[in-house]
Amino acid sequence: MTAADGAATLAAAPEATRWAVAVAGFGQKLRRDPRGSDGFGWQDVVALAQGSRGQGPHGERAEFVQLARAAGDRGAAGE
Repeated sequence: MTAADGAATLAAAPEATRWAVAVAGFGQKLRRDPRGSDGFGWQDVVALAQGSRGQGPHGERAEFVQLARAAGDRGAAGE
């Protein structure tokens, strides 16, 4: 991998990369990982996943977006 393979911003990254970051962020938020950024909240996870879910033939990505929303709602409620 070289610097030419990188993206200037997360928004400019390929769909697969943005999806992977959303899933990783979900895991960190779910675990309350202390290395996770306070600047990357549940709404960010949902927005990134929604914007990079593509057209999954079996709906797994859409289902993940719903799961992330539900987890974010629970997290906002203090659970």
